[in-house]
Amino acid sequence: MQYAQGSIASTLQNVQNFLATHADRLGALATSGARKKIDEIAASLDGHGREQEDRALAARMATARRVSAREVLIAAHMRPLALVAAAELANYGELAALHMPRLNVNDRALIQKARAMASAATSHEPAFSQGLAGDTFATDLEAAADVLMSALTERAAAVASRRKATAGLVTDTRTARHRLHVIDRLVTAVIKNDQSLLAEWNAAKQIAKKAGPPRVMVAPGDAAPRRRAS
Repeated sequence: MQYAQGSIASTLQNVQNFLATHADRLGALATSGARKKIDEIAASLDGHGREQEDRALAARMATARRVSAREVLIAAHMRPLALVAAAELANYGELAALHMPRLNVNDRALIQKARAMASAATSHEPAFSQGLAGDTFATDLEAAADVLMSALTERAAAVASRRKATAGLVTDTRTARHRLHVIDRLVTAVIKNDQSLLAEWNAAKQIAKKAGPPRVMVAPGDAAPRRRAS
């Protein structure tokens, strides 16, 4: 949630508190449709804010799993198969599927390469089952590729959900400003003759603005001397 959106959320909370505290003074306005709309937009803004943060965290966690899964796929599965193929297969040079890809290949291309390697290695099973621990090298490679694909899918879903929540926040912010304007006119009309309560309301409805860079104050004696004209 950006600073401006957080400020709107805080203002909505302040307004809700004011309306609840002074319900007896506000009469029917305290339970009006305008009041209910303030509650609705406050809940929506909070929900989208929570979803945005939750999905951002989920995306970061999925990214960490993706990095780990990629490393395991390459180091623990693909590279050992390529080394055995180079050592045991006389026609290794012709079997492109058993060669290691470039290390900077993108994740989906790496997964495709891993599946092709598993298929090619299965065709030469004796050489690989003897050169590796156990005879499940192909299924282990496929499983490792699945783990990486799962991490990619999870991250993509989290990013999409976060973008949706962000769009919701933008819409909520516009709606909140409009509803605050409406409730302001209604409240002011009811309490306009109560200066103390009006001052409290003016404070509650204020939307905080982000502070700019601090100004540098220069004391009179610190000012740079003027150059004399020659």
